[in-house]
Amino acid sequence: MVNPHQIITAKQLLGKLARKELEGREWVVKDDLLIINTTEYNKLHFKNITFKKTVKIGFSTIQFGVFFENCEFFEPVSIERLVCNSYSNNENIDNCNILFSACKASYIHIRNKSEFLRDIKFTNECNIENLLITDTKIAKSGGVQINNSSISGILDLSSITGNIQINNNELYKLRVNSCTGDFSIIKSTFHDWVQIRNLECPISLVFNDNIFEDKVDISGSRLKHFSIIGDTFQKKIKLENRDTSNGLPTHLNELYIREVTFMEVGEFDGLGEQINQIKIPITPKLIGTLKIENWKVGELNIHGINQNLKLILSQLLVKRIAMIGFTNYGDITFERCSADNTNFKTELAPNSSMMLAHADLGRTKFIEFDFNSFDFIRVINSSFNEIYTSNVVWFDENKLQIEDDNQNEVKIAKRTREVYRQLKQSLKASGNQIDSLEFQAREMKSYRKELKFQGKDYKMSDRVIMSVNMSNDYGLSWLKPAVIILCITLIFYTFMLPLFSEDLNYTLAKNRGEINNTFSQWFNNFNVFWQLFNPVRKFSTVYGEIESSWLQFFDLIHRIILGILIYQIIKGFRRFASK
Repeated sequence: MVNPHQIITAKQLLGKLARKELEGREWVVKDDLLIINTTEYNKLHFKNITFKKTVKIGFSTIQFGVFFENCEFFEPVSIERLVCNSYSNNENIDNCNILFSACKASYIHIRNKSEFLRDIKFTNECNIENLLITDTKIAKSGGVQINNSSISGILDLSSITGNIQINNNELYKLRVNSCTGDFSIIKSTFHDWVQIRNLECPISLVFNDNIFEDKVDISGSRLKHFSIIGDTFQKKIKLENRDTSNGLPTHLNELYIREVTFMEVGEFDGLGEQINQIKIPITPKLIGTLKIENWKVGELNIHGINQNLKLILSQLLVKRIAMIGFTNYGDITFERCSADNTNFKTELAPNSSMMLAHADLGRTKFIEFDFNSFDFIRVINSSFNEIYTSNVVWFDENKLQIEDDNQNEVKIAKRTREVYRQLKQSLKASGNQIDSLEFQAREMKSYRKELKFQGKDYKMSDRVIMSVNMSNDYGLSWLKPAVIILCITLIFYTFMLPLFSEDLNYTLAKNRGEINNTFSQWFNNFNVFWQLFNPVRKFSTVYGEIESSWLQFFDLIHRIILGILIYQIIKGFRRFASK
């Protein structure tokens, strides 16, 4: 029960404040406290006071600020068009101009072109139903701080110039609109929706170790850096890079996501705009579904061990993809991505690139991915054994860069061959026979380079085998061995003609008649040429009753070559065969 001697009027309160008689007792103010149009006070400090009626302070200059400690407000509190333009270590409390410490209130509104030199601060377990701060300017040395408090209705921050910090609070609804300054939310719980519109952060927007129980929507903002670290989103979080209604262009320069739980989905839609860097260090604590789409990206950096994240990277144009020290045991999809060869160019890094170092891509999916759009692809000790691809454009051979510290050509060739072997195996395992044969051919080319660089160890038998395999481009061409067969058969026919023709021998023509006779015999016996294409031909049927050891020898050599090249033609047709 309130002691009657503690009940005072607002006028009595201000009198006691002037005489410094408020200390050491609790007071109850029974009527409205109105401090309007005055420069009488350098400082207002209320402690242990219960306000039964409205508190309104405004249209005034109070040099050092207004401070409420352990106060309770039954009616709205309004601070309007208030100017606090000085700071003193002796006069200001807790480095701020406006302070609510351990207070209870149903409604607090700070508004209407108020200006402060230092912080607006709510701290020490304030319990507020609705808190609105609008049309307020705080100097660079200050901002809005809400610490260790609870807001059971709505926290509405609108048209604020100054940094905003929300630390270790329990809140319900949060609405942020048209604010300029860095913004951080740390170790807080939100039981209802969060809406952020038209926010401009010169340095960063930070979410750290928060729990969001409802939807989070961020749009129309201009952010230099956005970090999300250790947060839990129980419903969808969406950032949309859509321009504001007043026509201001929006941007996000850097995105950093680590150890976040997305129980529904985290969706970051760039709407075709640019972002300098997306950095995702993946650990087992990064959980759920994350979708990043429609950005032009300067650098996409992914590293760590993925066990619990479903990452969808859709419709991105990327100048540089870096996957260094990365292992994928989860689900990662690159969908309709390609290189950005127009934006983000610098003198030191003019080319687009894809960098894979000490990476195991696991079952990473590449859907309609254009590898060939990158200027180069650098691979260092990485694995492609289980990747899945669909309708991709593969890179040209000259775009693959494999390096060795000592520039050992044999090691470079071996590592190149291993990359192609892994791609061949993964494509074959997924049923992509056509593309797997392409990488099988590249694997054999790399192996041939490896043998050549070995020098003396490159045996003649190996040289013959590799040369024969080159006749159909290592299984990719049927036309090339067919043309070779035609040319070789023509050579053998011409060379063997004197052995089965009675009117020719191996001597030089001495006159025009002998030249004409040679061409005449070449054309008259041309039916033999066509029969030479049959590897199982009967000797007497083709050449007649001729006994010549040399003819039989050359005929056998031609049959062997013909059989080998026919097999090479058959191998060339495998590329388009069903099995």
